[in-house]
Amino acid sequence: MCTALRIFAGLVVLTCVLPTVSCSHEQNNLAATLQKSGKVAIPEIRGCTRDNVTFYKGKVLAFKRSDKSITITVRTEWETTEKLSQDNRDNSIEFQLKGQPLKDEDRKRIETLLADDPKQVQATVWTCRRGSKEQIKIIDWDPPAAK
Repeated sequence: MCTALRIFAGLVVLTCVLPTVSCSHEQNNLAATLQKSGKVAIPEIRGCTRDNVTFYKGKVLAFKRSDKSITITVRTEWETTEKLSQDNRDNSIEFQLKGQPLKDEDRKRIETLLADDPKQVQATVWTCRRGSKEQIKIIDWDPPAAK
């Protein structure tokens, strides 16, 4: 009985604490802390509830960007291969570098790495599922350290 009460109390605390991490300052601190610990924090994705968010993290096998669409293939840490394609004429996909907004010089470096050997680049692709449709919302690049 005592153990059940402790578990219930822990769940109540989590329920009370989790909503407070949604403000951007606290979320940035939380994301940095979780990244150091190897845990993944769900980013705030406009128009998508957390229970509809999925991520695919791993090595990039292929990446193609055109004026109309983006296609990315990732070999995940869970040993699955995921190919995601999406229309991007509205530029709705956000690009990041390790959780931070992607700068132009970072974009050029990542594109060069992807052209040379995409497998050297890691990425986390965040998606939102609405009904049967899955949309790419964020591609968070994690290239090897610059030499």
